[in-house]
Amino acid sequence: MQKGMRRFLLLLCVTFTKTCHERFQRFSRELAKGCSSS
Repeated sequence: MQKGMRRFLLLLCVTFTKTCHERFQRFSRELAKGCSSS
């Protein structure tokens, strides 16, 4: 039970990190585009 819970939390953490990373990359790209155009 405990081992399964740990695996679930780890998977959740990895998914969360990936989503945040992708969102951050997209945000920084838009930011760079805005800075270069002005």
